[in-house]
Amino acid sequence: MDSGKNFTPLSEKILSSLKRSSKFTGRLLLLALLFFILIGYLYYFALLINQKQKAYQKAVTAIPTNPVVKPSFDLKIISPTDRAVIEDNKLKVEGKTSAKATIILYTENDEASVESDSLGNFNAEIKLVPGINSLTITAFDLSGEEKSVTMDVVNDT
Repeated sequence: MDSGKNFTPLSEKILSSLKRSSKFTGRLLLLALLFFILIGYLYYFALLINQKQKAYQKAVTAIPTNPVVKPSFDLKIISPTDRAVIEDNKLKVEGKTSAKATIILYTENDEASVESDSLGNFNAEIKLVPGINSLTITAFDLSGEEKSVTMDVVNDT
């Protein structure tokens, strides 16, 4: 029955097709394997980054946060005392407050101002009238906070 045409048996055609598909399947399997390896590495690095972030957050929260303590601002009058009797028309006022504070002293008839030194010490003079003088001493620190002390001083001249 040989009529000059080359007939390949069906089994050879199937075998040839399987060889081609096995090359394709092999390449497909290799690509799939590489893809899953890549996904595995990405997952691993994502976990690593997450662990480092958690460790950093623990370290940050472990650092104690001490509140900034602002030094207290006070005004202490050393001299004179309340209801002091003075036998002079001038009164020397001495006190202590914060460093470089502005201190204003005033009575009904006079006023004076002075700046405290680097240790907060200050002294100033103010004129008194005969009789009872109401003396107010107000200090202003560098941040604008203020403290006042009011007292009566008697001028017995």
